[in-house]
Amino acid sequence: MTVKETLEFGASCFQDQADHLRRLAGCENPAEAVKCQLEFAQQSWSRSVGEAFKLFNSLRPSGSTSA
Repeated sequence: MTVKETLEFGASCFQDQADHLRRLAGCENPAEAVKCQLEFAQQSWSRSVGEAFKLFNSLRPSGSTSA
């Protein structure tokens, strides 16, 4: 993973947070706000796990195999 890719991931995370806050501000009741929060948490977790795998794979020495 290059520095550029890392910075792009960070920038897209900030954009996701801004979009989430915009959606959250539009919620009309607590149930809708909780649903919005849960969706954002799930999206963020999935995305972070995917990026972590990319990072760990980029750190793996070439020729290394999984056990």
